[in-house]
Amino acid sequence: MDDLSREDDGITIGPDGGLEKLNNARQSAPMNITVMEAPAASTDTKSLISFKSCSTSNEDCANSPGDGSDRRGTVASRKGSADVSPPTLSSLGLGSSLIMKSIADSRNLHKMISRALLRVGAGDLEECKQKARSIEEGLATLYIRTTDQLREALEAPEILAQITSSEVGIRGLLLSAIRNELKRDSVRSAWKDTSRKGTEKSKKKPMNKPLLRTLDVIRVDVTNVADLDQINQTFFARVFLILRIKNGALDNNLTKDFDGFPFDEDGRPTFRPSAKWYLNQIDFPNGRDIHTIDSKVTTEGNNLQLIKRVEGRFCEKFELHDLPYDQQDLTVTISLNCATEGPVPVEFRTHFEDEPPAQLRVDTVNFAQSDIWDLSPRLRSNVTTVGASSARRFPAVHLSANVQRKSQFLLINAAMPCSCIAFLSL
Repeated sequence: MDDLSREDDGITIGPDGGLEKLNNARQSAPMNITVMEAPAASTDTKSLISFKSCSTSNEDCANSPGDGSDRRGTVASRKGSADVSPPTLSSLGLGSSLIMKSIADSRNLHKMISRALLRVGAGDLEECKQKARSIEEGLATLYIRTTDQLREALEAPEILAQITSSEVGIRGLLLSAIRNELKRDSVRSAWKDTSRKGTEKSKKKPMNKPLLRTLDVIRVDVTNVADLDQINQTFFARVFLILRIKNGALDNNLTKDFDGFPFDEDGRPTFRPSAKWYLNQIDFPNGRDIHTIDSKVTTEGNNLQLIKRVEGRFCEKFELHDLPYDQQDLTVTISLNCATEGPVPVEFRTHFEDEPPAQLRVDTVNFAQSDIWDLSPRLRSNVTTVGASSARRFPAVHLSANVQRKSQFLLINAAMPCSCIAFLSL
């Protein structure tokens, strides 16, 4: 009750839930409670509770005045009287939280008006507080007791005319300052609500833990191998790739028709992307000028298949120590831009239990340089990781096709002519 008597001598809480100040002198005496029921003709069953200060003498407190047609029940504090016990707030249908909220709303209005008066230079802090109380009393006559009610009233032209009247005294620069303060109050309230809701939701919904996805390399075709450039250390090839996510069609996250990174309703990442997102993360670290011909996700039974067809140049270090009897491994490296220690880890697999191995093939029929090289139809695989840092690695698989130089081509077309010219020069 200290808060109730600090600024006002009495507070009335009516059926509409508002606050009404009483024009009594500030006293520190104990308080009596007068309970007046609503008129019988009204369907509103809320009661009117009036808190009034009493003197320190043993005289009875006077009951609050009311309409003669009202049905009244009075609980008076009398010395030595214990006939009737005072009613509780719960029995009246009003909780303490409702009273405290109403008091807080009234104080917010007082503080807001005081700040506006300070901004327009209406005086020092104490003078602005006194003027704010006078303006509050004028607003109370219009049944405006909270900042929300004042905000609504300023939007209504008929009420705005009454607010700017001489009785209330809100006009000129003060009206503009109060509008600005109401805007700031709305922003602060919205920020607090958002922050509180975000905190509550974050407590209820913990972040998802990393889920390791396994991609089975079930088929790779390397075709159109050509242009083995020993000067620039590159070769051209077309690669057809099929990756499988076992039982992926049963996962709602993987089957979503969305290729972006997913976020929940609170704006937090779920770390459960779709199969299309994984398809877009396929990369070729040793590729150069890679062009995508086809890229899609298909379903085969309960499995999802990530299909990709690309072509371009791939870097390869040619080892020419044994020229013209050398052989080279033409390697295509397939990687996924998902760190092994990150929130969306992925691993490759080329050998499966109780299933046939991956189909890894090289097209030797359309090899353009078959007169110089012998291309092996076998494609070797090696599951590994790649990355510039040992602390951040990415899953990868090396696919290597072996080519062996035809030494006779160099012996006949290069070595023999050079030897003849050298012999003739003797």
